[in-house]
Amino acid sequence: MRKSKLISIAALAAVFGVVAYLGFSGVIEAFESWLPTAINPKGEIGEWFYAFTMLGDTEIDVLILTALVLLPLTCKRVGIPVATTAIVSTLLNRTIKNIIARPRPLEKLLEAGGFSFPSGHSMNNMALYLMLAFCIMPYCKHRWQKVLTLAVLLIFPIMMGISRIYFNVHYFSDVICGWCLGAIIAICFSEIFKKVIKDA
Repeated sequence: MRKSKLISIAALAAVFGVVAYLGFSGVIEAFESWLPTAINPKGEIGEWFYAFTMLGDTEIDVLILTALVLLPLTCKRVGIPVATTAIVSTLLNRTIKNIIARPRPLEKLLEAGGFSFPSGHSMNNMALYLMLAFCIMPYCKHRWQKVLTLAVLLIFPIMMGISRIYFNVHYFSDVICGWCLGAIIAICFSEIFKKVIKDA
């Protein structure tokens, strides 16, 4: 694994540890209670945020992954690596949620079952879209194209995570830690599938 990826994983793990500690210790409890009201003061079901939160649902992810796996052009070099990454992230997310068993915020604007930490929308979609970026970037001939691809694809998990805070179905720490874990998984699996991705 390249040094840059090891540094990225270490940095993400550090952020995860710090934010998880702050969230569970109560240090940022007031901030986590204030943030949903700050970004959604009227408690509205905003159309853009609702669209992103729905786009991050498991059913949509399954449709995307199914298309990538079934299409001959994308199956081996994109579909299988991305699907494997997403499945592992989903299983790990559910395992961690059941172990930690953190209750969701009480005043939710949308119905959401299960536990709160870490955010599944944030973690699973970060893993999915970041791995998708890793698979697509070898096709890019110029550096600016790679940067643009990464930036565009990262918009989705970032907005999905923000939407979960907007609707107060997750705490700030749930989302940040979800992003960190999803990114770590994607980086690790980009190494596992390195040869397949390089053959693109």
